[in-house]
Amino acid sequence: MTQYELTCKVCGKEFEKLGSLHRHIKQHDLHLAEYYVQFYARRNLLTGDLLPFKDVDSYFNKDFVNRVQMNKWLDQLECDEAKDYVQSKILKRVYDKKRNFLPFHLELEHCFLPKLDIIKKLFGSYSSFAKFCSFDLMFDQNIVDGFFTNDLPEDLDIAIDTREQKPLEFDFKTTSHKLSFGDYTLFGDSYNYTFVDRKSASDFCGTLSQANLDRFRREIQLTQDMDAYMFVVVESSLSKIIAEQKHFKRKASIDYILKNMRDIMYDFPRRCQFIFSGNRKNSKFLIPRILYYGKQLWRTDLQYFIEHELARRQSEQTKVENTR
Repeated sequence: MTQYELTCKVCGKEFEKLGSLHRHIKQHDLHLAEYYVQFYARRNLLTGDLLPFKDVDSYFNKDFVNRVQMNKWLDQLECDEAKDYVQSKILKRVYDKKRNFLPFHLELEHCFLPKLDIIKKLFGSYSSFAKFCSFDLMFDQNIVDGFFTNDLPEDLDIAIDTREQKPLEFDFKTTSHKLSFGDYTLFGDSYNYTFVDRKSASDFCGTLSQANLDRFRREIQLTQDMDAYMFVVVESSLSKIIAEQKHFKRKASIDYILKNMRDIMYDFPRRCQFIFSGNRKNSKFLIPRILYYGKQLWRTDLQYFIEHELARRQSEQTKVENTR
């Protein structure tokens, strides 16, 4: 549901598409920012200042300049008021996108929605919030106990696809084998229909670009047809990828890529998820654990737990360094 009209506020002429309206507005010697701020003035809920216009979607979906302001504003509200706001923002996205599930962690983080930790603080858990909203969660299970700490069996045999160009070196037996999809899985009794597709940052962007998207979707479709699951492990952080793309003035490109990532996860629910490990060292640690615990992770929002674990380790490392 949009909050703007396809009728020119200057002359009253009607249009069928937003692009046509925007081309027409320029004939009035108006920039789009001037037009929307003048006729659809929206103010920052925290500061009261006029919100800047960047594009139509963000202008009508954001109530703040950044999420720090959102968090500060929510802290000032009574609990019930904060709950109402959080619910309205998340459900608006669900209805606008015609989703069957509530947003997952990466979507909350990068689509200017309330953070998962805020939802947990207000509602007790994301599951409680989902019941409150009468919606399902794509990832409705907690992380398996010991995922980050337990020792893995020494006899694990990791199959590595023969086409993998930069295979990781694990502390386990590895076997080169042509896989139908993905780069890694397990051989023997430990096999549990779980696969990992390893990607660099550039691979991630290239895979979800227009040129390669259909081919990747066919790969995920095959994964689903085989009753299997694909974890796409990217050896970078999503924030770093976004920053680099914007640095090279590719914002439209990264927005398109992230939209494709989200669409794939919704089009193949509980069959695929994207994990951003940060670097190859973290991938080397995570991939054997993902493969070993397999099905126990299929309905876990693994990225959320990985980010919290990495933050915890970094905090502990900082404490150690400060005591030296």
